[in-house]
Amino acid sequence: MNAGAADFLPYYSELKFAGHMAVSLAAAFAGGFGMWLAALYFSAAGRFGFCDSFAVSLFCASAVWIIPAGLPIPPLWEKIGMAAFLALPLFVCRFAFGLEWRKSIALGASFCAAQAAVFSAVYYYIMR
Repeated sequence: MNAGAADFLPYYSELKFAGHMAVSLAAAFAGGFGMWLAALYFSAAGRFGFCDSFAVSLFCASAVWIIPAGLPIPPLWEKIGMAAFLALPLFVCRFAFGLEWRKSIALGASFCAAQAAVFSAVYYYIMR
């Protein structure tokens, strides 16, 4: 008879959700620093500064990491939502801040790279 973690731990779903929230905060910091450094490197810091990078990263990273744990939706819609929020910084940089496509793609790629780094760290150190 196999018993899951939910049988042994009280409030397992709440603990899982809290873990996703903690990782989303770490991912928001990583994405914010990544986007800010990319903005400095590609000379986009005049229009897209420190606070802007962290605001965009906090919103998108929270959605990317909390959608799998917090919303009762089918797995396909979950993946579509995560992909949409991973691509959102590209369009926010282009249309809300008026950056060129090249700079917007670089900032969006730096956000995605930061999320991949956080995911690999969580997978390597915690889930493995």
